[in-house]
Amino acid sequence: YIVYPLFAFVLIFLDIILRIVTFLGIDTSTKSVGEWNGLTKTKLDDIVRRGTVILGKPFISYVDENNGDGNLFKQIRNLKIDMVETLLLLASILYERREENVNEAIKKIKGFENKAIIQEDILYIRDQLLISEEPIRNQVKKWGIKFTSITELNSLGGPYAGMFWSTKGNFIVVGFKGTTPAYFSEWLADFMIQKIDARAYLYGQVHEGFYTSLFPEDDYAASKLYRRSPSLRLIEAIRGKAAEIKNYNKTINKTDPISLWITGHSLGGGLATLFYTHLLKNPKIVGEDCIIRDGVTFAAPNVGDKDFAAYFSSQSNGSFEPTSTLWRVVAENDIVPHISPSYIHPRLSRFFKSIDVLNYFHIGEEIKFHFDGSLPTSTRPIFETENYFYYEKRSKLTNINLTKVDQIVVDSDKFLYPYEKYIPSFFRNHFTHRYFVSLEKSRHHFEALENYINDNCK
Repeated sequence: YIVYPLFAFVLIFLDIILRIVTFLGIDTSTKSVGEWNGLTKTKLDDIVRRGTVILGKPFISYVDENNGDGNLFKQIRNLKIDMVETLLLLASILYERREENVNEAIKKIKGFENKAIIQEDILYIRDQLLISEEPIRNQVKKWGIKFTSITELNSLGGPYAGMFWSTKGNFIVVGFKGTTPAYFSEWLADFMIQKIDARAYLYGQVHEGFYTSLFPEDDYAASKLYRRSPSLRLIEAIRGKAAEIKNYNKTINKTDPISLWITGHSLGGGLATLFYTHLLKNPKIVGEDCIIRDGVTFAAPNVGDKDFAAYFSSQSNGSFEPTSTLWRVVAENDIVPHISPSYIHPRLSRFFKSIDVLNYFHIGEEIKFHFDGSLPTSTRPIFETENYFYYEKRSKLTNINLTKVDQIVVDSDKFLYPYEKYIPSFFRNHFTHRYFVSLEKSRHHFEALENYINDNCK
């Protein structure tokens, strides 16, 4: 009796804000990632150059097979700030697709209901979609990366999924486009709380809108041997591209498997979470040429119930040294990731029945970044030494963070969006460039940790 009216009030309030923004003619379009150089002391090109090297590196194992020993702390060293920021940049670039060209293609497709399809129509649609992707392809080309969109995710003109790859870099990144600031329908998808049985492809019950964007909607379709769905289209694209990269690797006598990463922001983060879960449940589905690496989501809403979360944890804990981790990056005061009782504490799940509308819980390892440059908080001991049981070690490391490396000072409100200061922080901090600012302000912690590890933990 309380939950639905409360959510309705929130959605009405959000709709009013977006209508005011539209009426005033304020430009809410995502600025080009190329304009983000003013948000960092280092050049974006340098960040991506280092990040793509990390994306293509083989998984670093810290298990001593001869002695049956391993260091769980050292596994966390595979998480690097340049890698996280590179994935954020790729997730952000997905917003730069030219929607006017996509709409032209959609208009042509809808016209097929009344006439036969001819070759000229197909070529027109292809050309419009290629033109729509030009801003993305032109930007990532500078970084030695290629891009193509893969699927419209059972919708037209809304969220979509694309693939970035580097043949020489030996990696593939599948990215999901998130919530456009002024698109009420996409914000609505973030806040919807209706669930659906997801056991045909995942676990438990999950967000209905996200699930039906990726998988067949009904059980009958899900049980067919021939199951056409966006998730299958993505897997086909991954396998095909991995085979191409493998053929190139043969020419240079390279035997490393192709690293596969998954990312997305906002609504795209929710979709990325479900797709990544599907891959972890069926790791062989991507073929023997790929190794599933990490999923890194930004501002992702909660997507499943407590059974979904419990089974995901069981899957993630099935290996002593997992090569795949779901990292959930959260900026402080961002409203979307916080709409969940599990955000207060995961143990609250015991008080919710499966039919409860608030039976939604986050999965993966959370990293929360702060805009004051303070130490990020996380569910895994990222900023602790391998002797993290000794608090003096952590204290020493924290002191190094605060004294040896200067924090970056950025006022994004004045740099990119002059109107930002008028937007409530719980909406403002949902923007991708705000996530980049929070990451950059925490860079000195990662750099100090890396320096400390290199000096003391080899």
